[in-house]
Amino acid sequence: MLDLPSPEQIIEELADKVRVEIDRDAPVAFDSALREMTQYHRFLLGLGASQTTDGQLLNLAEIAGDAWAAPHEVWNRQYIRLFERATAKLADNDHYVRSLAHIPSRVLSRREDPRLSQNTLTALNDIFPAFVHRLEAWVTRRALQAKSDLHSAEAVTLMGSDAKAYESVLPELVGANESWLQHIPWIFDWEDDASGDHDGVWAQYRGSWPILWQHLQNTAYCVAATVWNEDSLGSDYFRDALVRWRQTLSYKLDRRAELRWHRLLMPDIMKLDWQ
Repeated sequence: MLDLPSPEQIIEELADKVRVEIDRDAPVAFDSALREMTQYHRFLLGLGASQTTDGQLLNLAEIAGDAWAAPHEVWNRQYIRLFERATAKLADNDHYVRSLAHIPSRVLSRREDPRLSQNTLTALNDIFPAFVHRLEAWVTRRALQAKSDLHSAEAVTLMGSDAKAYESVLPELVGANESWLQHIPWIFDWEDDASGDHDGVWAQYRGSWPILWQHLQNTAYCVAATVWNEDSLGSDYFRDALVRWRQTLSYKLDRRAELRWHRLLMPDIMKLDWQ
């Protein structure tokens, strides 16, 4: 009997195709291979979309066992592996890092796809801090190399083309992280209030809060990671993103009468029902 490849094997093979295009510095072929990988990933998440007996969203890909990890976590690690590979090319071609930075948004289901569960959305959002870790490792390696080349006893930051490449790609990275917030309204159907059912609409807000909170925590984590690595430029960018986090989301709240008084929307309030 012929053994068919598992989804994990297929995802890994698709990731290897992307890696090859990074190594040979072929941006157009890279884009095509990455598109194929993310489309298959979305197909798997749509295939596994389900519900519990009480109607809560569930994805079969998030189920782990004693002998295996949750499949969607295994799939997500392939992007982290690719991002680490892409950082090695950053000084020569930043296209790969820029493209991979948007992976959490690219893998999100489209409007016509089945909705993703909370655990699946959280795992996708957790990809970004892992990206930042890999990038900070690159920054540290290149800065130490520059320090060694200059035979300096003082701390040395990135220099030359490394510094220029890093500075040019940082806004894209921060923007990719912030763009996640723009998906929340349609993922949780904030606009679906034609029936005037306040309880139902508020339930959608309440369901989105854990994902928003996770995004806020991850943004703060990126600040901590850059500070820990003594990356002053990165910490400045992510600190600004953390400070303006509420403003990034606020424009989606202004037309909602029940959300107009932002100062009252504390985490405990978001966990309550409408009544």
